Amino acid sequence: MSSLIDTLRSLGRGRLLMLAGTGIGMVLAVALMAVLLSRPQMTTLFSGLQPAEAGRIVKAIEAMHVPVAVGHDGTTVQVPQPDSARVRMLLAEKGLPSAGGVGYELFDTEKPLGITSFMQRMNRLRALEGELGRTIETLAGIEAARVHIVLPDREEFSRNAPKPTASVVVRMRGRTTLERQNALAIRHLVSSAVPNLKSSAVTVLDSSGELLLTEDDGAGVATARADGQRAAAETRIARAVEQMLAARLGRGNVRVQVTAEVETKREVVRSQSFDPATQVVRSTQTVQEQERNLDSSGEPPVTAEQNLPQRDVRAQSQTSQSSGESKRQEETINYEISNVSRETVVEPGDVRRLSVAVLVNGTWKTAADGSRAYEPRSAEELQRITGLVRSAMGFDAGRGDQLTVENLEFVDLAPELTARDPGEVIVDTLTNNIMTLIQWVILLVLAVLLILLGLRPLIRRVFPAPEPVLDAEAPALAAPTATPQLAGPAAGAQTAALEGGGNAEAPPALPGIEETVDQLIELRTVEGRVRASSIRRLGEIVDEYPDEAIDILRSWLYEEAA
Repeated sequence: MSSLIDTLRSLGRGRLLMLAGTGIGMVLAVALMAVLLSRPQMTTLFSGLQPAEAGRIVKAIEAMHVPVAVGHDGTTVQVPQPDSARVRMLLAEKGLPSAGGVGYELFDTEKPLGITSFMQRMNRLRALEGELGRTIETLAGIEAARVHIVLPDREEFSRNAPKPTASVVVRMRGRTTLERQNALAIRHLVSSAVPNLKSSAVTVLDSSGELLLTEDDGAGVATARADGQRAAAETRIARAVEQMLAARLGRGNVRVQVTAEVETKREVVRSQSFDPATQVVRSTQTVQEQERNLDSSGEPPVTAEQNLPQRDVRAQSQTSQSSGESKRQEETINYEISNVSRETVVEPGDVRRLSVAVLVNGTWKTAADGSRAYEPRSAEELQRITGLVRSAMGFDAGRGDQLTVENLEFVDLAPELTARDPGEVIVDTLTNNIMTLIQWVILLVLAVLLILLGLRPLIRRVFPAPEPVLDAEAPALAAPTATPQLAGPAAGAQTAALEGGGNAEAPPALPGIEETVDQLIELRTVEGRVRASSIRRLGEIVDEYPDEAIDILRSWLYEEAA
């Protein structure tokens, strides 16, 4: 212990302060790196949260005694990676994140005692709005949704109940927009969940304030239904054609695009036609009448001739006769003319015309040298493919259907899935863990510096190693065997360097070049041996008096040249 104290005293105040500062800096650096390495690796638990929702989640995680970190924007929550799954399950058990408001769990927390009927109706309305909002948020592309429902009470002595209304506000993810068809789906969802709520009474708008559906959009329902029927017909035909051709060409070597024109309105056509050429006797009626009359009278007829004077009236016959005869024949024939009555009903969604485009890929041939060449398909094969497509799509030239089959080379946009190079795997691993590697490297360098610059010199001074004795036959400085004696302080330094093992203090100055050379030569032979401490002491003298050492070396060069 005393030797350690003596060694520290011999260093001087400046060196002690420098050594202390270096040691303290190393200790602080090692402690800082240890703290950084001891911190767990954080992973994102939830992102895109509302600040209030993020605050509730952070409070719940802190109650679990789990480290938690919040992003700079206040919408991201991070936890240690090993605890992420457990924390997520515990938060789900507590209903966090709440996913757009409270739902029917509101009735699980409220106490029924002391709640008025108005509060019960409001809680029911809030729960219904929250559940609808959660359901709408499950749709693709929708980030958040809020539903407002108005259920007015019936006024007293009123026969008609007021109609309920609703409004929905949605916020989309990124720059996507809500399609009209999706808005109609949301309208029907809300109207079906609320009693006596008509679809036309639901208003849908997005977060930017754009009105998507209003009460005046009732006609849009039919349009949306027709669009859905058209899309369904196109998808059905395209899938049928592609599945059939994939069995021959291979999956991924055929593309089918179908455009269908469908009927958007319902139409009933009634027609009746008569054919006069085809007559059928339905009924015949014949009536025949025959009549004969005969009249006779006993008195003569009274005539003007009987009243003429002087004229004899000839006697006439006392009797006269008259007869008459008539015939009538009537025939009525009823004919039935053939007629055809037709009633044609055209329903919405009926296909009026089809346009189908089919694009097929060619084949690739591999040569003997390994090169690949594209080979188009033959005209005969394309003709057979065309016939198959006609049958699959139900081609009808009468309604104006069109079909196009082309053979073109496909462009492979997807990268080839090949085995990754081990070097790439190593580079990716290093890139993903670069910060951890830097921390470990810095910690290792600091530890090595602490051992080399701090602990090792201290151990060597406290426990000095035995000094080796060099043989006199070892290579030495080329100089005469004469050993001139140094006088004055240089002689004392020489004697201490040669006999005392290097513990003597260095002389304040050397008398000159010749004396320094003599001192170096004297180290050549001291009882046939040279101590290692003497050589080390010589190095210290050279470091302390560099100018004199340079002069000595220069003089040696001059002597050899002479």
